[in-house]
Amino acid sequence: MKTFNLFPSLQQGEHLPLILLFIHAFLNGLALLFFETTANTLFLMAYNTSELPYVYMITAIVSVAFGFLYGKIEEKFIVKNLLQILISLVLLIIASFYLLLKFTDSHLSAMGIMVFKDMVTMVMGIEFGILTSTMFDIRQGKRLFGLLVSGEILAGMVGGICVGSLLEVFTTVDLLLISGSALILSLLVLIHILKRFSQKFYQSHEGEIGEESE
Repeated sequence: MKTFNLFPSLQQGEHLPLILLFIHAFLNGLALLFFETTANTLFLMAYNTSELPYVYMITAIVSVAFGFLYGKIEEKFIVKNLLQILISLVLLIIASFYLLLKFTDSHLSAMGIMVFKDMVTMVMGIEFGILTSTMFDIRQGKRLFGLLVSGEILAGMVGGICVGSLLEVFTTVDLLLISGSALILSLLVLIHILKRFSQKFYQSHEGEIGEESE
């Protein structure tokens, strides 16, 4: 008896990794959405749009600095630790800006969160790219890419619908609590993935050692 297969392109052993990565992408997407919403709103409340060129220039400097720092970090940590460090770094940034914006009245904090908005997006993109490339080979990645990124797309839709209602209950700054909460859940999902599929990350580590010895 044939059963209906919602995703006929999926092969044996791909369902669970795909579901977990979809959830991970969804939670990452929610975290980014609420962080970006907070950054954009507070910046426009504190500054004029004429100040945006300064934001772009500072963002470029910060991004280059992070790229240099990331190159150093990547050399020192294996993949599974690197993934957790990247998520934890974003969580630290969210928590820091929440405290700054909640308990200080400095316009510099509104400028700062706008600057770090793009860096946070970049870090999350790097984390998800490393994770998916470790979990799936190139052929699988090409075939499943649409399903993998749909988690973040869904997060944008859900978050976009909910943000107006949430602002009736929470302040704009408090949206960072929702962003941080989503990211904590995402980190827990990541830890589960690392434990459940530890062999893949072990093989990735062995491959890195092999490349260094050549």
